[in-house]
Amino acid sequence: MTTSVSFGSAVHASLLAVLLLSACAPVHESLGDRALSRGDEPGAIAEYEKAMKGEILVDFEYERLREKRTALVEGRWGPMLDAELARRDAMPPLAHVTALLRLREQVRSDRITRAFLRRLDAATVDATLPERLAATTSPEVSERTRVLLSLVDLALAQHAPQRAVEQLVTALERTLAVGFPPVGAERSLARIEELFALRTRLRERKLPASVDALLDADFRRLAPGPLPPPGPDAAAWLERVLSLREQGQRLAAPAETLALLQRTADAALARLMEEPERDVQAHRWLAAVDRLSPLAARVEEGHPVRERLRSVLQQGVAWHQEQARQLPPGYRRSLHLALAATLSGAQEPRRQLGAELQALGDGWRTALTLQPSFSTAPSCSSAAEVLARSLSRGSREVRVGIVLSRCAASESQGGETREVAYQTQQSYQEEVVVQAGYRTERVQVGSHKEQCSKPASIDGYVWRGLCDVPDYETRNIPLYETRLVDKVREVTGRLSYPVRKWRATAEVSGVATLRWEDGTELRVPFTRRREDVTEAWAYRLPPRELGQRERTGQQDFTPGFGATRTLVSAASEAAGELSASLAREVRAHRARLARAEGAAALAAGNEDVAAEAFVRSVLHDGRAEAQAAAWFERTQGLSAATVERVLSLEGVARAVPAADAPERPLAYAPPGLVVPVDSVLLARTSGLETDVSNLREYKDGVKPGFEGMRTHFKLAGFNLGTRGTSLERPAMLVGVECFGPILANWLGRPGWGFTVQDELGLHAGVGAFLGKQAAYAEGEEEGRLALRLGARYTGLVGLRLRSLGLFVGADTGYTWVRSGDVFAGNLHVSPAARVALRFWGPYQLIVQGWGFVQPLPGLPRQDGLSVSFPVLGRGGADLMFQYERATFDRSALLEDGKTRTRLGQVPVETMMVLLGIRG
Repeated sequence: MTTSVSFGSAVHASLLAVLLLSACAPVHESLGDRALSRGDEPGAIAEYEKAMKGEILVDFEYERLREKRTALVEGRWGPMLDAELARRDAMPPLAHVTALLRLREQVRSDRITRAFLRRLDAATVDATLPERLAATTSPEVSERTRVLLSLVDLALAQHAPQRAVEQLVTALERTLAVGFPPVGAERSLARIEELFALRTRLRERKLPASVDALLDADFRRLAPGPLPPPGPDAAAWLERVLSLREQGQRLAAPAETLALLQRTADAALARLMEEPERDVQAHRWLAAVDRLSPLAARVEEGHPVRERLRSVLQQGVAWHQEQARQLPPGYRRSLHLALAATLSGAQEPRRQLGAELQALGDGWRTALTLQPSFSTAPSCSSAAEVLARSLSRGSREVRVGIVLSRCAASESQGGETREVAYQTQQSYQEEVVVQAGYRTERVQVGSHKEQCSKPASIDGYVWRGLCDVPDYETRNIPLYETRLVDKVREVTGRLSYPVRKWRATAEVSGVATLRWEDGTELRVPFTRRREDVTEAWAYRLPPRELGQRERTGQQDFTPGFGATRTLVSAASEAAGELSASLAREVRAHRARLARAEGAAALAAGNEDVAAEAFVRSVLHDGRAEAQAAAWFERTQGLSAATVERVLSLEGVARAVPAADAPERPLAYAPPGLVVPVDSVLLARTSGLETDVSNLREYKDGVKPGFEGMRTHFKLAGFNLGTRGTSLERPAMLVGVECFGPILANWLGRPGWGFTVQDELGLHAGVGAFLGKQAAYAEGEEEGRLALRLGARYTGLVGLRLRSLGLFVGADTGYTWVRSGDVFAGNLHVSPAARVALRFWGPYQLIVQGWGFVQPLPGLPRQDGLSVSFPVLGRGGADLMFQYERATFDRSALLEDGKTRTRLGQVPVETMMVLLGIRG
């Protein structure tokens, strides 16, 4: 027995399976119903959410799932809200409001409905909260204020009702009206800091000015009290007080509070002025200036501290200049001139200091002429000669022994390949359709009546009457032909070319030994390595433009390049480094000798000799170390770094710093407290809908992917003619189209099954012709305007399932286009088909095609394809791509620019991108 199954039977079975699957309820909905029957409410909610997020649904199914989920969620949160309301009278007022706001936060994260949120908001809006809070004594004002501000923040973050926030603000206002408890002088600054922080928080939340003004009474209660006692660190205490004063000026604190802070700052300044005054008494002027400058920078212009700094600067300059006049030339006099130049910033003391140091000459300056003697191998003889010529020259000759341990040089050759990019022009020929001339034709354009006679049908008789006489005119018909035209295009390219390299390396190293006047030997090792590279290459490039000469590039090896030349350069550089290193070592050694001399003079009680030696030690190597640093700190109050900058003439001249300009804002005027609209109530594009009022209109049908009204804004490009010929007329335009159903509204929308889909609408667009303009007689040119107008009707019947919709029908309409001065029109009747696929939720991907065959003879064919998909979810917005190709009857103007002639049928291609709203 043989069993056979036909291909048609398999297709029928597959179609039946699709129909059965489409009619089934969502899988996760069934799982949720089973979980609910077992009493597993969280599991049921999870299954319903999976169905709403991931399954293919029509809208009445989506709403059914949403209502099931909402009932379960409200059943979970409702008892919690009832319990909070039952505990209202037994709980402290602030704790009750906090619990309701925390509950609102949890409810909003669970995407509850509007009705439940309204019920929760009604419970949160408690008109008796200010009175209930005023009747309690705990917590204290500061803690209660902090809690109320936190509740205001929470209410704003959770988009609580405006009235609830306003009641919290009223409670805060009444709390601040009570005032903070009094504090002693030791805590007055802490209370001011607390009030400033509170005022800052109030203004950050844009609370009303009346709430902000209540703090002024607490500020004024602190003003008459005694000054706060200063802390152990006077500088830190002053910085704290001045920072509070600046903060008070920014916050527009009462004048009494600013005056209290100013008195406290003046008291701290008085303590800090004691140390600079001791420096002044000891004639340590620069130390006093450096201590006064930071204080002067923190106070306003005209403050006594700034005036005292000016007087100390003037007195210090005068005192140091007087000391310099009384002393003989020497290093102590140089120190006084350097300090006077630093304090005054004038050029005259600096000029005097330069002259003084110039006169001292080699006493502190180290300028050596090195007289070398070499001990070296024969291979280093050339390097030794270069070293001898290149060593430094100065005012003091010193013999130095140099041992060259290594003098090596080598050469190597190599190569590489490089690339260069270039641009050039290339000529080619292209076939172009051009107008070759005209063909003159005489054509009949009409007729007229004239009196005439002709033989009658009866012999001997003549008929007389009116005859039709044709009218003719001569027309010029353009003739076209194809020609080869020379054209030029830009071409880019890359050229590879070889590069030859020659590398030379050399190294010179050794040790230099110098014996100073006291018998000390100073050893300085040195090493210098050098590498030189030269290269050669050449290439030829095509000319930049046609008719020009070729471009070339070339480089040759450097003349005289080699290892010997590199060795000479390395030896010369080694000589420079060796000279600098020896000079450094000698300066450091002379500074050590000077410090030892100063220490010995101090031990012998000779202060003047010690001062000369210590100043000379700093001039030797620019560093104040050991006994010299301690002496400058003791006698001048200066650190080692300050002394080094002063004596090297690199110190910054001292001056009165710029005054601190405190900010004085206008009175506080907040823009007003505004609570944002609840984002949960507006979440129409979220993953799970919280409001389905926009779906009830379609409860008995599918959400309109293509059934409802649609308005699209489009960007279109079309070509009225054949591409690549002189007859093409490209254009770009923007426009709008509006389509709506006729029969679909009348017949209704069943949930699924056989149904009717239709669209009737208008479309229009305006833009510009992008091609070459035609030239007419009398110098006129073709216009740039492009238009597209039309009307269209599509009628379809078919089968709509949950996942798939298949429709067939007809598409008819008329379209008129203009590109420049060429007009064209098209009336079409074409078969049409539409496929709607639903892959996720209620959203559809729609593919529609029309034309491709023409069952009605005598009518032009119009072919088209469009693809549309949603881009804004349930809001109904979609993005569409559309392509159309049709045959249009075209007409154009002749050369006179006035006479329009028909050119026959031409193809028109249109590509469009449309963005709009459906439904």
